[in-house]
Amino acid sequence: GGAAKLRLMFEVLELRFNEERYMAEEGGLTVDITNYSFSSPCPGLRIMLSGYSHKLPTLLRNLVGAICGLRIDPDVFEMAKERAVLDYRNRRYQQPYQHSLLACHEALERPFFSYERRLEAVEACSAQDLAAFHADFVSSASVDALLAGNI
Repeated sequence: GGAAKLRLMFEVLELRFNEERYMAEEGGLTVDITNYSFSSPCPGLRIMLSGYSHKLPTLLRNLVGAICGLRIDPDVFEMAKERAVLDYRNRRYQQPYQHSLLACHEALERPFFSYERRLEAVEACSAQDLAAFHADFVSSASVDALLAGNI
């Protein structure tokens, strides 16, 4: 259930932070928030910010503030849930090489949660469940960071 709730939290965050993200991207900055690394699902949120601006620290501060202060209201939750359910249902129609990558992860990762199990967990999740998960996530969060470039 935790991987599915993390996905739902990510979707709610995307919907809540969308306006600021748009403005940053119009200003030449890139904002990438996901719960996937380059090769497999990761146990937390992966945030990548890039671009050439003195506003990157402000954007990061606002994003972390949005994560910590995330409100899970029922309307936004339902939109996020619909997006996640649709994505998990469509995974079975991915290209064959994507299925082979998934099979590789299934063989190598423990614990491994298939898209079908994640879909079931997302469908069973309520806004109250996600709010409780968010509180636990924020209270136990830690940051691993890599900064590169002219800092």
